[in-house]
Order: sequence, then C-alpha cells, then structure tokens
Amino acid sequence: MSLYWTGNKKPRTEVIQSFGMHELKPEYFEKEPYGVRPTIEFKHLTKIFRKGSKPAVKNLFLKAYRNQITVLLGHDGSGKTTAVSILLKKCHPTSGKAFIKGCNVSIESESRKIPRFLGFCPDYDICFDHLSVEENLYFYCKMKDFESEGLSSQIDHIMGLFDLELKRKSVVGNLTAGWKRKLSVGIALIGESEVIVIDNPTSHMDSYSRRIVWEALKAEKVFRTIFVTTSYMDEADAIGDRMGIIDKGELQCFGSTSFVKNLYDAGYHLIIEKDDSCKIAHVTNLIKSYIPGSKLQSSNGTLKYVLPLDKAPFLQFLFTELEDKKDSLKISNYFLSQITMEELFDRVSLKASAGSYVLPEFARESLYDVTGEDSLNLLFVKERNDGFVLILQQAVAIWKKKFLFSVRHILLFLSQILILPFIFIVSNTFTEDEIIPYYPLHLNLELLFNVSDKPIEVFYSVNPSNKQSRELSNAFASLFKNPYETYLLDSREETLNEHLLDIAEENPLEYHKNYFLAADFYYNGNSNLITAFYHNKALHSPPLSLLYVHNTILKYLTKDDAGFFFEVINHPLPMKNPEIAMVKKTDSLLPCFLIAQDLMFSISIAMASFIVPLVCERSRQFKKLQLLTGLSRFFYWILTFLYDFSTYIMACSLLILILNITGLYGCSQQQQLGRVILFLLIHGIAGLLFVYCCSCFAQSSSAGYIYVFLYHVLGLVIQFSLAILEHNISRNSYENMDYLFSFFLPSYAFVQGFLNLYKNWVNNQACNNERVLIACEQSGNFTGYFEFRCCKEKCGHNCYWWEENFFSWKSPGIGKHTVFPFVQIAIFITIIILFEHKIFSVLKLRFLDTFLMKKEPSEGETREPENSSSENSLRSNECLVVREVTKYFKTKCVLDNLMFSVSRGETFGLVGRKNAGKTTIMDIIMGNLLISHGQVYVNEKDNAKAQRKIGFCPERSALLGFLTGEETLLLFASLRGIPQPQILNCVYHLSKLLDLDHILKQMVKDYNSCAKRKLSVAISLLGTPPLIVLDEPTKKMDPTSCRCVWNALLQASNVGCTILLTTQRMDECETVCNRIGILANGVLVYTGNLTELKRKYEGYTLHVELMHKTLTRRAMTSRTSAEEAKIWIEDWFPEAILKADLPNSLYYYIPHRDIKWSMFFRTMEKAKRQNQIYHYLINRTSLEQMLFFATTISTVKEKMITEYLKERMK
Repeated sequence: MSLYWTGNKKPRTEVIQSFGMHELKPEYFEKEPYGVRPTIEFKHLTKIFRKGSKPAVKNLFLKAYRNQITVLLGHDGSGKTTAVSILLKKCHPTSGKAFIKGCNVSIESESRKIPRFLGFCPDYDICFDHLSVEENLYFYCKMKDFESEGLSSQIDHIMGLFDLELKRKSVVGNLTAGWKRKLSVGIALIGESEVIVIDNPTSHMDSYSRRIVWEALKAEKVFRTIFVTTSYMDEADAIGDRMGIIDKGELQCFGSTSFVKNLYDAGYHLIIEKDDSCKIAHVTNLIKSYIPGSKLQSSNGTLKYVLPLDKAPFLQFLFTELEDKKDSLKISNYFLSQITMEELFDRVSLKASAGSYVLPEFARESLYDVTGEDSLNLLFVKERNDGFVLILQQAVAIWKKKFLFSVRHILLFLSQILILPFIFIVSNTFTEDEIIPYYPLHLNLELLFNVSDKPIEVFYSVNPSNKQSRELSNAFASLFKNPYETYLLDSREETLNEHLLDIAEENPLEYHKNYFLAADFYYNGNSNLITAFYHNKALHSPPLSLLYVHNTILKYLTKDDAGFFFEVINHPLPMKNPEIAMVKKTDSLLPCFLIAQDLMFSISIAMASFIVPLVCERSRQFKKLQLLTGLSRFFYWILTFLYDFSTYIMACSLLILILNITGLYGCSQQQQLGRVILFLLIHGIAGLLFVYCCSCFAQSSSAGYIYVFLYHVLGLVIQFSLAILEHNISRNSYENMDYLFSFFLPSYAFVQGFLNLYKNWVNNQACNNERVLIACEQSGNFTGYFEFRCCKEKCGHNCYWWEENFFSWKSPGIGKHTVFPFVQIAIFITIIILFEHKIFSVLKLRFLDTFLMKKEPSEGETREPENSSSENSLRSNECLVVREVTKYFKTKCVLDNLMFSVSRGETFGLVGRKNAGKTTIMDIIMGNLLISHGQVYVNEKDNAKAQRKIGFCPERSALLGFLTGEETLLLFASLRGIPQPQILNCVYHLSKLLDLDHILKQMVKDYNSCAKRKLSVAISLLGTPPLIVLDEPTKKMDPTSCRCVWNALLQASNVGCTILLTTQRMDECETVCNRIGILANGVLVYTGNLTELKRKYEGYTLHVELMHKTLTRRAMTSRTSAEEAKIWIEDWFPEAILKADLPNSLYYYIPHRDIKWSMFFRTMEKAKRQNQIYHYLINRTSLEQMLFFATTISTVKEKMITEYLKERMK
C-alpha cells in the first residue's frame, strides 16, 4: 500500500553471495523449450526480510510460458507467497529480478505497463463483502477496461465456469469461504487478462469445488499464461503443465509434471502378492520386457514395482501375460495404484532437509514404534496439583502471560501508565495562565444591564423654574438611549430621595436589581448644583454615576458640537492569593472543567487499551483453551481484574503525585485529595468492568477499542452540552438529566462528579464561613449581592450551588456520582455472568425454537423415560456420547439428528467435505455453540460440566503471537496443574515428539502455519487429558509434519486417551483412527471401521479427460464428445457409476471387482485411438475417492433432503 501512495521507492540492495545456476544437479531441471519467450521469469531472485535471517527466497530461477499452467508447489513457509509478492510488487527483492512480459517489476517505468494485462488473486479473498457476486465481477471487469459490449457475456461466462450462477444475486458477505475463494479466482480471470497469477487458488474449498476450479483453469489457459502457487500436491498434478517444487526458499526441481514424477520415481505402483516359492528375478525380467524403465522398489513380503507413466499403453500386454502365467510365476494376486503427489513431495522434502536440519528418525519412517515403555512416559502425567497449590500456580501463569503482553506491547502499556499524568500536566499548563489575570475594564452601563431581566430605570429631578437646570437635565437625559428608560421628576412636588425610598420599601429585590444611578438638578439661589446617586453594592455604580454627570456638564458646555465625551477605565491592582483569586475561581469553573474533560479523555484511551488482549484471546479461542485446562471462569476474570487494576493504580498514583506537586486549587488540599482518590478508584473499577463487558461482544481488538473509546467520548460530549445549558434551564430539569446520564454514562458521571467536587469545594470556601452565614441570617430582605448569592433560601436562580455534605445527592454533591458506579459495577458483573453462561444465546435459541422451528418430538424423544436405563448404561461405557443433536443457523439445518459415541481409549475420526458440519459439531462439543435439539455427554456428565478436562485443538490455531512456543506450552502446563518439577521435562519431550524443539524459543507470530498447527496439537496433548478433541489437526501440513502429529496421537491413544478428530484426509483416519464417521450435509451417512468402508466401495476409479475444441479465445469442451464418451464407457462397463461430470473430464466409480486389468487398459487404449478420449487414469479406489463417493449426493437425493428439511421447518 505504501507504493500506492508514495510511488516507487528505491529498492534496498545488499551484497548477496553469488549462487550458481542451481545448487542442485542440472538433471533436476528440465531443459527449457527452444525459441519460446517466457511470459513470467524469475532470475536469481533472493529475498531477505531481516538482516542476518535466512532468505525467504533463495536464488529462484523459473520461467512460465503462454498456453501453460505453471505451478509452484511447496508447503506453508516455503517461500511461495514471497515470490508472488515480489512479482506483484508488494515488496522488493534483495537481489535478482522478476519480469512479466519482459517488464522488470522493480523498475517503475516498466512496471506501469503490467496492470493492463495482469489478473491476480492473492492468498486472501479480494471480493467486496457488501456487493453481490455479479456486482463484484462487474466492478473488476470495468476496472480492467473491458469493452462494454461483451461485459455481460463475460460475466455469464465466469459464472458458468465456476458454478456461481446460483449465487449471482447473493451478497458476498453471506457466502462461505469456499464460495468467496471461487469468486476471487474468477475475478482474476475476468476481463481476458493475458497473465494470471494466483496464490493458493483452492484454499478453504471442498474436493468437489476444487475440481471445478481445476477444470476452469485448464479450460482458460489458452492464449494465457497462468502462474499458480499451491501447497496441495494433487492440485499441482491435476492442473500443472510445468511444475516446480520449492522448499525452504530454494527451488528443488522444475519441469513438466511427467519429468518431475520420473525424476523421483513416480508413476504407477504395481504390487504383486507372491508365494514363498516365487522367483523374483523371473517376475522382474518379465515386467521389464514389457515396460522398459520399471524398477523394483521393495521385495519384503510383496513385490512393489514402479512403472513409468508414459508406458501406460503397454500395460495391457503386461497384464495379459501376468494373467496367463500367474501360476507358473507363483503369484497369487496383483493390483495397480498410482503414486500420489504427496508421496513425491515427501521425497523432495526429505532430500532438501538432508543437508541442513536433521529430521527425527520417526519422521523418516512410515510410523514410529509407539509400543515401548519410554514413549508412554513422554506424555503421561500421573499426578497433578490441586487445592491452593493449583490456584497459586494458575495465578502466576496468568499474571506472567499478562506481564509478557505488557512488555512486548510496551507502547500500549506506557499509554496505560503515563497517559493520565501526561494529559493532566498539559491541561494544567494551558489552563492556569488563562484563569489568574484581570484585564483593564472599560466601564459602561451595559456591565450592570445583565444583572436584571428588566431595563435599567434612571430617575432625575429638576426645578422647571430654572432654565440652566432644565438644560442640564435635558443633556443628562439625552445620554441614555434604548433599552434604558429615563423618568423626570418635578422637585417641587416630590424629591428624588423620597421617590427612591418609596420604591425600595415596596420591592427591595427589584430595587437592588434595576436602580443603579440617578441625578438631581437644582438651583440654590447662587449657583446650579448636581447631585449624583449610586448603588452602594454595585461596585461599578459610583464611577459610572460620576461619569454620566461629567459627560452632562461637558455636553452642556460644548453644546454637543465637538462630540467630546469622557471614558472611565478601571485598572485593577496586582492580584493577591488566595483572597482575590478565590473570588475569581468562584465565578469561573473553566480550569476544573477543562481538567476534568481532559482527565476523562485520557482515561478513555487508557481503558480502551485494556480491551485489546481480552478480545484477542476470546476471538482466537485462546481464552477457551485456558478454561478447558480446569481454570474457572470466575478465577480467570479475578486474575485479569487484579492485574489491570494494579496497572490503573500505578497511573493514578502518578497523577496524585503530580497533583501534590502542582498544588492545584480545589484538588490537592488534604481533605479534598482523599475524595479525589476515592472517586478515581471507584470509577476505575466501573470502567474496567465496562471494558470486560465490551470484550464479550467485540469481534476484533480494534473494534473493541473504538467502541470503548467512543462510548466514553459520548459521555464527554453530553456533559459539555449540559454544562452550556446549565444556566438556561431550571434546576429541576438539570437535576433530572444529571440523574439519567450519570446512571447510563460512566464517563459523564466521572466528569460531572469531578466538576461538582471542585465546584462544591470552591463555593464552600466562599460561602460556608461565619461572616456569610451571619449575613444571610440577619439581613432579612436586604443584603449584599455576593452574600445574597450564598443564601440558598433567598437567592432564587442566581445562587452559588454548594452543599456542606460533599456526598449529598443534591448537586453539587457527588453522592449519585459515587453510588451510581457501584450500581454500574453490579450491572456489568451481571452481564459478564450472563455472557459466560451463554444466557443470551439460550434466550435467542429458545426464541428461534418457539417462532421458527416448532419441531414435533420424534418417536425416540417421546419414549425417552423408557430408555433411560439403557442410556445410563451406554454413558458409563463411553467417553463421549452425541445423542440426536440437531443444530439450526437461523432457518438452515446444518446438523440433522446426529448420533454417535466414542468409547474410552478409542480414536474416532469424523470425515467429510468442507461445510459438511464437522466444525459445527466440534463447537457444540466444546461449548462454543448451543444445541437446537439433543444432548452431548462427556465422561458420563453433561457437556458443560465436563469441558474442563478436555484437550482441544481448534480448526484455526488458537495462539497468541507475542508468546514464544515455550512460553505457550509452559502456560498451559501450569494451568493444567502439572507439578512444577515435571513441567520442563514434559514440554521438552512433547516439543521433540512434534519436531518443535528447534523453534521453541521463537515467537509464535514468526511461525508458519504448519508450526502453529503442531503447537496447537501440543497444547491439546499436554497433561494427557481423558478426552482430546482435534479439528483438522494436520490442515496445511507437509507430510513430514503430518507423521509427527500422527505419532503423537498414537502415543496419546496408547496411554489411554480418547481422541475425537475431524479431517478431510482418509490416510489420516487409516493411520490413527479405530473407527470413522462420514458426515455429508449435516447427516452422518456412515459409521464403522475402514475395513467395512473398503469392502463397501472396493472397485476401480476411472478418470477420463475429454478431447478439447478451441472456440474463440477459450478452450470449450464439446458436449457431443462428452456424451459419446459416456456411451462408450457405459457400454463397456455397465456397472460404472458417474460420480462427477466436469466441463473437461469425467470421474467414474466401477464397483465390479472381477474385471481384469488387461481388459481395462485394452478398452481404454482403444477409446483413445478412436479419439473418444484424450487421456485416462485407472486406479484402485483410494480412501480419498471412497470419501468422495460416500459424500457425493445425487441431484434427486439432494432435492429430497431439501424438501424434507423444509417440511420440518413448518
């Protein structure tokens, strides 16, 4: 993204050791086609992310050509995505170059041409969740500047190619990961881009969807160059024209798929069961006479030969000869299988690892011997801590985890500690100078006008008989304009003194508020005299009264021609603290208001930061794993609160220290400081519990941070608005709103409470003293204005609000602001308890059951009391019982009446496609999801009570990146109560067993996905819990790592652990499982052992590739040739069952066991010669194919099930 905003940056260059063409022998790399220019080219590409670290990509040399699919195969962490990132200019190479159509991606002037012909799909989805499938395709098609005339047909073509028509109008955000992935690959292809780069195209897809994508890519390769990276060996074999295998950043081999297979002795496996008298040399010579290049791989028990793939046409003759000479050669049976790409990749990985890290011995062999006594002792823990020792051990483990988070997120930790004192210092610095100084004041009558609601009335008296007195009085009256009102009195009838006294006696309060100056003009016989009257309590009244008299005289003398006038300016003397400062602070709460707002803002930031580790643990299921160790939910929250609260206390201690140093008035006094500390602690507890509530619902750490911060800011905004309205609304209205917001908004309660605390302190200092109290008692209806505002019973709405009891419920007391946080604490604790016990989910589920799924009880449910004894018997013999479990998501049934059990010490494998319901039943067993109907029992107990003794490995690695692998294992070992002297030994042996010991000191965030999966498995095995539940434990693992995990599971099984695992791999089930269950569309279609499954689906598989016809710029399969091929195959093999009809290929299952191999190859070679088919592969039914057949539901059956589920919804 940085390149998007800042343009091209000069790539970092380093001096890299010079490499040869290839460090491996040249025979590992097929010769490039002569005279053909590559479209994509890597030239000695090397990438080192950190100085001193190993190269992520080392000396990569690779070319991709037009009309071909080039596949880069490697397990996670091998360097595939790094190579793609360099190609797409997401990062610069350390050395070497990468080209697309001759343009160097590192040179800005050349790389600008690339987007015009490039379509790419990274290893994450690039579709917009808020748009529909069709809108996403339309958007990207327009972005590629595709012509408008063909845009609609282009979208329809991609829809049909990837089987997206049913989801055309669906919003992408509602689709599963598999659908999103298909759409992302379609986006890369849309717009007829000439160069296509796709990173892991079929991740998160089931086997059927993967085949659809494979066929689409093969159909679209004409006139294009397609470069694909993948970690699936069968995917590379299915779509690759040329293939390279990368391991630890180095390219191990490169060439056509047949070249790579022949390089590592891949091809057909011919397995012959022989008698004791069989002469191996005679059999070998016979095979080599028909199939030159065949090799004898093994002769122990059975003969195992490797036959080249290009000799397939001659196999019919070999099998005919073997059938005829079966007795003379002393062989009893034989069959053919194809070497899998997984086996091939395993060989490459072992060769690549031979010169560097030494693999454990058991990783090189097929299976490790797990029958020895030493292997059992590696995992088995006989005794565990309990009681106070266990509590102390768990507390230390949790606090150590929290401490490591703080240390490794030091900026976040410092923000929690320093943000309060820092913002206080800044706020106090900027507000202090604005509070203290008084400025020169121009005196005018407007200063007195704001005191009263009515216009100021000015009286003046004059003797009309004297001309000069009349002219002076007129000049005086002319000085007053609206809104001031002047009243003339005839001194011959009533004196000014008498008139003013009458007004004061009638309404003294109005008199003090409306009458501030007056003047009397009279003649004493010798001269004209002027008497100025003023208000003795209004401090500005005497100089103003004198000012108007002087301006009257000036106007009279100048006849108002020159426009002269006098002004009066009051220059205050320097202020002396604390007397004069107190008067100023009594009328201005600005410093306290700003400091309180800034403190709450800093607390908002600090509190929001506490949510980050909590949401991280919950969203990644790390919290769930901790609780499964036996750690109680109550203890988990108590330990979390104690650590977080201690951090908050550290921040408050620094704040109190700074308060004492600065001596902030109204906060740092001894009595007031205790109230401030109490207030901070109470609101700190309430704030932390509010954070814990938010952490239960936030989907991500960033979202949770924003929620907490904005909620606190909302309280600040409301408090600020209410402070503006305080003097414009009645006190009752203000009190009601104060009650309301203090209850619902903790941040409002803090700011308002802090402000009231300051305001009440200052007003108490001004009003709660003997002089003012005596004045209020003795003044009657007449008192000074300042004292008058302190008299609560007489001042009306002009009062200073103050309460002698600081914890009064009436403002400005802080009673409600102190008590309400305790109510909030109780509410937050209740919410946490309800969430931890899934009460909200239960209520939601009951609502759905009542209004959406009124299901009638089945026959089994109505007879439940009669079968109770048999159920109890069953539970006592089983470790896990899943009984009639049904699960709905809204109105969709994802699990339908699921029933199975797992015996003690048994390993049970639950197998199925993607979205079959495997992870859903795992989440139900682990308590992450509630059951719509049915029960789950673990160790004869209800599931909720038994979860603490379960080892769990979720589908997505539930790990914290800031911990090392060793710290993670030590944490869970301590939580499980393994005695301290045994912990290190247990962790060491388990890490060695799973091949983690060499990376145990590294942080988990630096692990590749394979290492993270192994660490998750290790966590589930710690302490050998009675039940171990693993959700796809070997997902995205290389073969070597898979064997490490399988051996660990076998050892756990041998020490008596019961294991339940889900997987999509049948070889995994064959290795570790005693029984399996096959899940399809939420229905358990098969339960039993693998022997029964093989017997049921034993037969042959036939994969037929059809002839292609080129149409426009795309390869399209002729449906006529497809129908002809179907007729041909079904005529020759009447029992053949079509399992998949894809655009360019057909998949058949042939259950007939008596068909001869020679007849198979003879028939298919004939079809090939007659141009009925392009290519074919014959194999015995593999376990993976048996799974595919067992989970493939015909259209009719699927329709019947859909109608059945709809009927149940009614």
